[in-house]
Amino acid sequence: SIDRQMKTLEAEKEATEKKGVKIETEKEKEVPDPWVPEDKKDKAAEKARKKRLEQREKDKQDLKKYQEDVNEMEGHAMDERLALLFEGFEKEEAIENESHKRKLAELKKQLIAESEINSLDIKINDPKATPMEQSVWMHTKETWKKKNEQLNKLIELEEGRHELALETINLKAEQKKITDLQQAFDAETTYRQTNHNYEMAALGDNAEAKEKLQNKFDLEENDRLRTHLEALVRLRQTILGAVNSMDLDLLSPEQRKQMEEEINTLKEKISDLLKLKSELEGKNGSNEFGK
Repeated sequence: SIDRQMKTLEAEKEATEKKGVKIETEKEKEVPDPWVPEDKKDKAAEKARKKRLEQREKDKQDLKKYQEDVNEMEGHAMDERLALLFEGFEKEEAIENESHKRKLAELKKQLIAESEINSLDIKINDPKATPMEQSVWMHTKETWKKKNEQLNKLIELEEGRHELALETINLKAEQKKITDLQQAFDAETTYRQTNHNYEMAALGDNAEAKEKLQNKFDLEENDRLRTHLEALVRLRQTILGAVNSMDLDLLSPEQRKQMEEEINTLKEKISDLLKLKSELEGKNGSNEFGK
């Protein structure tokens, strides 16, 4: 019977307790252990939540480190590619563009996101925040805004510096074109004059043939020189036009004036060459020496 089973259980329990061992009844198992806090589950949940936050922050830092490593590798790769380029204005321009890109990236990386700045308003307007806490958050917000203002000014200055650097490189390239063009023209002049001298010597005492050959050579040289001077004028006009269209002091007033005078001098020479050409073509009433 049930009474008998209960008596048996009580007897076993009493005997076991005498031996220092306690057997819990179903009712006793339902009684909370006084040594275990009732908010144990809440603490465990808070611990788990804290652990998740720590892991998320770690993942965020790992991702940031990975991106920095990738950027560094890309930077090294670009440096190697630039080193392989031949010396010249193209390489100089490529180096300037890469340097500008890295400077901008470094400055923009320091900017504080507007969303992060605006999030401080929540803390400032929190009714539970103390006046001291509100003051701290307001000061932080103002500091962040001023930092961004300074960084944006630096970014604007870097953009201006980059533009000036590129225009300076282009100006130097155009000026080198003038130098290269003149050197090529002078080299061809020497070559043509030498060959002409040999041809004249080969005619011996034939004065008429020599005169015709000389007139033909002079006419060709007139055309060649005029074409060369016109190219020099165009290059100088290109430089002046580019400089005048920009709000940049790439040339001093003295340099501008000198280039304008050079253009005028070249135009005068071209005019003189046209007159000389007419005289050459008018010899003997024809330009048969040009045939």
